[in-house]
Amino acid sequence: MSLPSAMKYIVTVVVTALVFSTQAHACSCMLQSKDEQFQNADAVFSGWLLGSHDVRHEFEWRRRVETRFLVVRTYKGSLPNEIDIQHNKSESMCGLSYSGTTRLVVFANQTENGQLVTSFCQALDFNGRPESEVRDELEALQRKYKAPTTLPEITFEH
Repeated sequence: MSLPSAMKYIVTVVVTALVFSTQAHACSCMLQSKDEQFQNADAVFSGWLLGSHDVRHEFEWRRRVETRFLVVRTYKGSLPNEIDIQHNKSESMCGLSYSGTTRLVVFANQTENGQLVTSFCQALDFNGRPESEVRDELEALQRKYKAPTTLPEITFEH
């Protein structure tokens, strides 16, 4: 193959790759210790999933969900009995999908407009896990940082 033919071939391959490739997005989280995860959150609670619905966002590509929880135990923050948490839906945007019938742990931060938001990266060691798996660790962090709370433990009779 002559040099001009080789150059044409290389240019054709590169242009084809650029035209037909799709941009891949991947979730990337900054690694934090469990202490840092707890300290960086504005609110930490466990609760029952009540429901979710899609939320319109100014950027159509950014699919968000608002999930409502019945707050059962607050480990950090001042929260009402029911709380709405917004989060991305897409895994590539570090989104979460809440489901199940167990008490889940949620770490969230408050935006400038007062909305609580969370993501997969919010608390890699805790977020979305059943509370029964991490309760002792959360209680230890709560004591260590003297995290203020406003809700007592709520118990349910079955």
